[in-house]
Amino acid sequence: MILFLLFFYPFRNVALGMVCIGITTMLLAFAHFVLTDLDNPFEGTWNVDSKPFAELITKLRQAIRAGATSLTSSPARCYRLAEVKP
Repeated sequence: MILFLLFFYPFRNVALGMVCIGITTMLLAFAHFVLTDLDNPFEGTWNVDSKPFAELITKLRQAIRAGATSLTSSPARCYRLAEVKP
């Protein structure tokens, strides 16, 4: 929509208009690339490794099985952590 409206903006200089449309096109393409890449945080150019999360879940499960009560203030939270499946 933005690009479509830029075509009808009355630029006094044609070269300036083409530069503005080109910059806007590149910005929109980059924003689209970033949004689609961050759609899945474990894949893509900018990603997060899932190994630390798996280790954290393992440690929390071991602490819950050992009877640690200082992890959370609510027993419901401990129950939800115990139900998480890798």
